[in-house]
Amino acid sequence: MNTTLVVKGSLLDVSQGGDQTQALMEAKLILVCDRSGSMVESDADSKPRYAVEDEVVKDLQGKYAGQIAVVTFSDSAYMCLDGILPYPEGGTNMSGALRFVQPVVEAGIHAALISDGLPDDKEPVLYLAKQMKGFLDVVFIGKKGSEGDKFMKEVAKAAGGSHETNEATKMLSKTLTHLLLKAGGG
Repeated sequence: MNTTLVVKGSLLDVSQGGDQTQALMEAKLILVCDRSGSMVESDADSKPRYAVEDEVVKDLQGKYAGQIAVVTFSDSAYMCLDGILPYPEGGTNMSGALRFVQPVVEAGIHAALISDGLPDDKEPVLYLAKQMKGFLDVVFIGKKGSEGDKFMKEVAKAAGGSHETNEATKMLSKTLTHLLLKAGGG
């Protein structure tokens, strides 16, 4: 395995090329990371939203090896077993991301949706969040009080989860660490 293309502590790193399904089953938290084109906006620590997300996700995987699964979404959603998030582009199919993680969330794995709250279609997102049985918290990344922040509060309320607004790297790291500990990690 070429470890230079794998984030330390990611599910692929922990499984060492072996049983990645088992590694996923042992994860305590799924980070559902928005990688749509709007994540290039620079209103988080004067950095692009995606850069703050990258820094925190990579750091947490290193600190909590094998406990964090990473899912990315823009036009479609997929698992990043190597822990590397793609460069942001495309639309924001948030409802597709929720459908993608719904089975594992309903099986008892805690999820945190990280987004700037600008989905392509809001109603399906709210419907899915309300229908989802399990643990879904919401972390907004961007400017507090914005339209995206307000929408993410609606998603959290529909899902019965918590809502956090994070404009800075340190706060995002603290929030996600708290959610991981809440999920039984650490």
